[in-house]
Amino acid sequence: MARYRLRYQNHEIEVPPGEFAVGRSAECQLTLDDPLVSRRHALFHASPRKLSVEDLGSRNGVKLNGTRIAGEVELSPGDVVTVGSEEFTVEVISGESQTKLPRKAAVTMTGPAPDANVLVGGGGALALLSGVVDKALAMGRVDEAERILSNLLAETLTGLQTGKRDASTLPDAAKYALTLAAQTGKASWIDWVFSAYHAAHKMLPASTVDELYNLVRKTKFAMTPALRAYLDGIRNTADQLSPTERFVLQRLEGLVRVVLAS
Repeated sequence: MARYRLRYQNHEIEVPPGEFAVGRSAECQLTLDDPLVSRRHALFHASPRKLSVEDLGSRNGVKLNGTRIAGEVELSPGDVVTVGSEEFTVEVISGESQTKLPRKAAVTMTGPAPDANVLVGGGGALALLSGVVDKALAMGRVDEAERILSNLLAETLTGLQTGKRDASTLPDAAKYALTLAAQTGKASWIDWVFSAYHAAHKMLPASTVDELYNLVRKTKFAMTPALRAYLDGIRNTADQLSPTERFVLQRLEGLVRVVLAS
């Protein structure tokens, strides 16, 4: 039985059997943040015998190997499907070890998630979206970057709190949360970092703590339950900390004094 995947920006998206909608709408299985993509732009049809793509009457159309299609067209391995400005290369796969995109992510798969810790190409939805987010931030479209990241970071935190996600992507997720804090001035993104590291039972990197010294002043961050819970958790394990981690704890204690004084 043939199975299919789409290679997109160095990542692999397995196409589930049945219909697989692509567009800007959150109702699509794959949501693309691209102004050239319509709300419901294209529909992939996957069966054991073939994979096809259909233009759903989109404004900018669907291209197959550079040529705009009409209606539904069957695809072959190596075909390049262009939706808006996004290119997908068709591949046929076999075996059961291929990675799958979660059934909901902000290049977003809708429907129930089989497992919140299933990753795309080892990097997960965060890796899949990083190029889009970085581009939005570089262009000063902070609201757009925040909109893309909000659901993803919320799902990451929930996964950490419920034990369904490991902490492998936490440093990158925290980096984006702190970037949003700096760009938007919202203290809630700093709170996210404390909540996430508390849920993961991890010590904040020293470089992150240094960055927080600047951000708590900029965002007028107040002493919150998330910061208290994180600090209490670290204090409770103080006798197990390495010398480096004890130094970070001292820096965190200093950070609290800055927060209380502001």
